[in-house]
Amino acid sequence: MIEEQALQEVCTYAEIEKLANYTEEDLLNALSHSLDEGIRNNLNRVMALLYRVDVDERKIKEALTNGDLNISTGRIFAELLIERQKQKIAYRKQYRG
Repeated sequence: MIEEQALQEVCTYAEIEKLANYTEEDLLNALSHSLDEGIRNNLNRVMALLYRVDVDERKIKEALTNGDLNISTGRIFAELLIERQKQKIAYRKQYRG
């Protein structure tokens, strides 16, 4: 349930249509493509999305400076977004108790 909820929330934040049969890898690919496009055309919007989802700024900087040159920045950001959403949902579930 956490996985599905996290994927749906990422789609909502990123304004990507969530298809019922999306796997996490499908979402990662779609989100990566969308973020790569956003980085080229409107970096401020991408940074605002990362801020809104509350992705750790240190992780963003680390990913940009120490990232694998064979992986796009959009892919790195997509992984960070999904990871953060999973954390937030797990925290909510833990503290609702």
